[in-house]
Amino acid sequence: FANWADAVGGDCGFRRTGSIVTVATSGDDAVNVERMHRVVAMQREVGIQSEVISADRLVDLQPFDRADDITAAIYERDSGYVDAVAATHGMADAAIRGGARVRERCA
Repeated sequence: FANWADAVGGDCGFRRTGSIVTVATSGDDAVNVERMHRVVAMQREVGIQSEVISADRLVDLQPFDRADDITAAIYERDSGYVDAVAATHGMADAAIRGGARVRERCA
């Protein structure tokens, strides 16, 4: 969504917030961390720059978090959210520019 204006046109209201997904300490720590590495590998294949980080690094990023029960986390600094209404209108406008006809309230 960071390149929305170039790819689609208009403003989708993207706000970069970052994203962290944690794995709590359990008996399957090695399995869970391996899964995290596989998820990160899949994300990187599609251009998402994420990484597996330690609990200590998590506390560096979010000092207010408690991490004594965290094994590892996936951190993706460029993640964020969009204004869903603005994004929908942007896609509809792009479709119209491409020759589509948009029909509203017909369901």
